[in-house]
Amino acid sequence: MPRLVPLFALSVLLPAPWATGCAQEYSLQAAPGSHEAELGEPKLTAPPGGVDHGPEGPEGDGGSPWGSLDPGDLPEEFFSVVWWDPRPACEECSEPDYETRYDIVDVRGRVVVSFELPWPAAEVHHQTIHPAGPGRFLASSFVYETDTDSVPVKTWFGDGATGEMEVVVESGYGTTLRLPQARRDIEIEGGLGYAQILPDPSDPDRVFVLTRNTSMYANPLLGTLYSVHVRDPEAEVRIWTPEDMLHPSFIPEWGYAPWFPWFTEAFQTGTETTLVMGLMVQTEAGDWRKLLVDFSPETGPGSWEMDLTEVSPGMDFVVRPPRAASPGRVLFVDGPDPGCTNDTSPRPTDENRFASWDGHTLLETQGNDELSCPTVGPMLDESGETFLYYGTVREFNGRAPRLDHRLVVSHAGDDVWEYTHFRVGLSESPFQLLGIARIQPLLSP
Repeated sequence: MPRLVPLFALSVLLPAPWATGCAQEYSLQAAPGSHEAELGEPKLTAPPGGVDHGPEGPEGDGGSPWGSLDPGDLPEEFFSVVWWDPRPACEECSEPDYETRYDIVDVRGRVVVSFELPWPAAEVHHQTIHPAGPGRFLASSFVYETDTDSVPVKTWFGDGATGEMEVVVESGYGTTLRLPQARRDIEIEGGLGYAQILPDPSDPDRVFVLTRNTSMYANPLLGTLYSVHVRDPEAEVRIWTPEDMLHPSFIPEWGYAPWFPWFTEAFQTGTETTLVMGLMVQTEAGDWRKLLVDFSPETGPGSWEMDLTEVSPGMDFVVRPPRAASPGRVLFVDGPDPGCTNDTSPRPTDENRFASWDGHTLLETQGNDELSCPTVGPMLDESGETFLYYGTVREFNGRAPRLDHRLVVSHAGDDVWEYTHFRVGLSESPFQLLGIARIQPLLSP
């Protein structure tokens, strides 16, 4: 029987880039109002009064490990994080270049695996990051280099077991998809503009490429789904058209289907791979509907559909598809879109609220009002009651404000932990997050 082994337990065996003789420590602080962790001697406690909701807890807590936090008994969780240190490298820099980092951190905020990029970190613009099986993630990075103008987007696997990264796809705005490991080029009909590249959760050597028609007269705007093997030059390229992925009702007569895939994510549900796609669909009456639908490469269009028109989340949200014991669910910031990005001044909101929607019931959660530009991160349980979110705080250094992030674990309506720094070796660093994904622990025989 396989057993789960945490990444940190394996890190002493890895020839990873951080292994320079510095002992690993961590920096995780409890949420505001609780005891703070002291440097080198962490005191990990829940907020005053605790959040122990008992074996069942509210809203079906089900004995979540986040429901009653004991020192030394934190859940084993790992996250791939894309971030930079917001402190400028020099005091006189008018426009300092921040270096993009890709790391895996444990639940205590310690960097346990750090990935060395083959390009200058200041020239890397992060695009997407997805979990890709035990101990792995798939990232896409836009690299500003003169010799890569034709294929500036590099899609690569980060492997927590080896501490190494491997570029598996190179793409750009043309029609050529390069597979450097397979030493193969594939021509993509219609081009790669706005294409989405996702890991195949059932095959570690395949990725999905979903194209999007760029012509305003296309019907529909959804393009073609490709499954390509990133290592075998002779492997079959599997192809699905919109007619293969969607029920006929979503592809009506010309003039009534100006929708496009504004969201796509791949999941492993039981023995099947499921792709969840977000569609904007216009009815014959001219009304717009915002939908999520599912598709299986093995069996075709699914039966699940979630209407988001009523709750109208912005573009920043996370999804968990339906499973045998629970319905599908989305988690999003509840309220007007603050219009924030990682490289602009924060726009404070009156209050930070998050909502969880299963298609029938809307559950709201209050967040930390001191944070600007709230962004939801991954869900940590089936019910959607435990999740990560992050936002921006303003720190003044005497000349100008510095924008740092706080990463928060919310459970059953309470903020139970707050990360203010990541621990890199023996040092602590504030962070500005560009992306985060939950990583599965490694499997060992």
